[in-house]
This record gives sequence, C-alpha cells and structure tokens, in this order.
Amino acid sequence: MTPARLVPLLLLSAGGLAAARHGPAVVQRATDAAKVALTRYELAQLAKAYQLERAVGSQPPRPENQSGFLVWASETLHASGRDTSRDLWQQPWRFDRDGRNVVFRSAGPNLSWDHCADGAPQAEVSTDDTGDAEAPARDDDLCDVVAPE
Repeated sequence: MTPARLVPLLLLSAGGLAAARHGPAVVQRATDAAKVALTRYELAQLAKAYQLERAVGSQPPRPENQSGFLVWASETLHASGRDTSRDLWQQPWRFDRDGRNVVFRSAGPNLSWDHCADGAPQAEVSTDDTGDAEAPARDDDLCDVVAPE
C-alpha cells in the first residue's frame, strides 16, 4: 500500500476513534439541542393557550396550584406516547410568578431549577461567608412569560 493511500485510511481511523471516544457526548448535546427546541415550542403553546383561556373568560389554573397546572398542561399539550405534564427530560413543568407575570418553566438539560436562559427571572449573584461573590447560577431553564391582562 502506498503512503498516499495510507493517509486517508489513517485519518478515517483517527476520526472513528475520536467519534467512539467522544461520540456519546456529541450525541447527547445534539439530542439536548433538539429537546430544547421542542420544549421552547411546547412552552410557547402553553403560554398561548393560557392567554387564550384568559381572553375568553375561562379560568386557567393559578400559579399557586401546581397540581392543577400539571393537569391543565397535560390536557393542553397533545403528544402520543408521553406524559405531557412533564418536559422532555421527564421533569414536571413549573408554573411560577415573577412579579405580575406568569412564568412557564422547564428545568432544561441539567435537570435542576436554576434561572431562565430567556432572562426571567434574572440570575442573582450571592456571596459566601467570606464576602466573595459566587458565580451566578447557570441560566439554562427554559421559560415563557405571560404578561398580566
């Protein structure tokens, strides 16, 4: 085999090795990116349905009623084969107030409740016992905000 034929074979082998080594992380990032896009769509649908129900005089659930909200979310979102009272990471949707706004939330890919990547509520910086500022929480929660009537 000539060196000219070996170079592509070596590059292919190195690429295959890199894909095998880093492939699961790449696949997970791609999967999370798709889930983020679909979750943003579902949050927008929930917000739109909530606004529509308020506009026609219906009584959508209040933010204080998380269990009622989850039932309402499940009835509002239609997807066969999955529990739509939960996001795509299998965490229950959250329904909060931020001042007078209603905020629909998903914990996002890291599965913990942090701050909204979309800017509501804002990330806060706290200090530890020494007075040093800690890094703000990772802003990866997905949110959609509904303004008051």
